[in-house]
Amino acid sequence: MSKMKKRGRIIIYPTDVMLLTGLSYRTALKILIRVRRQFQKPSGALVTCKEFCLYMSLDEEEVLTFLQ
Repeated sequence: MSKMKKRGRIIIYPTDVMLLTGLSYRTALKILIRVRRQFQKPSGALVTCKEFCLYMSLDEEEVLTFLQ
C-alpha cells in the first residue's frame, strides 16, 4: 500500500482571509461572499483557495504555503 502525499488545503475560511489580508472577520466574510457571487456559487457554498486567489489576483502557491 502506497502512502498518500500530504496536500495543501482546498477550502479557505474567513479566518484565513483575515491572516492573509489583515482585515477584520466581518470584512473577510464579505470578501468570501463576493467571491461566491463572482463564481456564481449558492449562498453558503465553500470557497476554494483557487477561486479566492483568482478573485484577489494572488499567487495560489504563496497563499497555500502561508496557510500551512
